[in-house]
Amino acid sequence: MSKQQFKVGDRVIVTTNICGIRCAGMTGTIIQDFFSPEGTNGRYVRLDRPVESVTWRRDWVWAFNFQLKHIHKHPVIVITTDGKTTTATEREGKKVIKTATAKCSDKDTFDFAEGARVAFERLQGRDPFPNEKKPKYYNGKVVCVKSGFSWWTVGKIYDVRNGRIKANDGDVFPRPTQEPYKDAEDVHFAGCDMSSGDGRHNLLNEFIPLVED
Repeated sequence: MSKQQFKVGDRVIVTTNICGIRCAGMTGTIIQDFFSPEGTNGRYVRLDRPVESVTWRRDWVWAFNFQLKHIHKHPVIVITTDGKTTTATEREGKKVIKTATAKCSDKDTFDFAEGARVAFERLQGRDPFPNEKKPKYYNGKVVCVKSGFSWWTVGKIYDVRNGRIKANDGDVFPRPTQEPYKDAEDVHFAGCDMSSGDGRHNLLNEFIPLVED
């Protein structure tokens, strides 16, 4: 077992009585280090409540390291809501360590228990909906090999990010209201033409994936 390291400001508990002072189990704060010429070292501890006898009253003790034990601060998680947004806050004393939120959709009925669960899972860095399948869209580079429009350049390499590709004039396909391209096959005829059936493709355009060594 490694030796405990103490410093001024640490919160500690005294584990034994000291020099006839009945302070075992009392808590306090280290206020000063002490090192004797003989090499003996210890700590002055300001007690949370004084030790009293018939004739004297003392609110501090001097203790060796082995007579002290750290009081570890345990985090507290507080969950609050305003009726729409639920917030989970982890605190250590008055210090805020981190927060996470869960917002109720306008289409759903507010449920505090569900909001608290989602906010707590996010606070812990976990996915609150691990069983839900999330759509994955195409990411990569494609080369334009055919187009009859000025907003696409044959031979030019285009980036496809999260299933969307940007033309020379800045237009992005598919449109924001349309589902992004899922894979290389889906992006093969990228563009917009209502005659294609879904408005997400144009058969006059052709793009092929760029394979890099």
